[in-house]
Amino acid sequence: MQLAISRRQEFIADAKAIEFTRNPSGLANALAKLDSDDDDLEVANSSTAHMYIVCPIKSKERLKNLFSTHPPIKDRIEAIMNIK
Repeated sequence: MQLAISRRQEFIADAKAIEFTRNPSGLANALAKLDSDDDDLEVANSSTAHMYIVCPIKSKERLKNLFSTHPPIKDRIEAIMNIK
């Protein structure tokens, strides 16, 4: 339940950022750049992952994404581009 709420808050924060900046493509491009970094942050762990803009622990496994505090970047970018 907590993970679902955390993921939902990411989408709400994205919507608020677009409302504030009025630049959805800028936010989408920024998220894509953050997602393109394949390196794990050495100081990040599962206890601090929720404090980052994107999940700092890179995982290619789908099962681990179920327990992530962040929604997949591709889903966030898609949601941003669908805001009218």
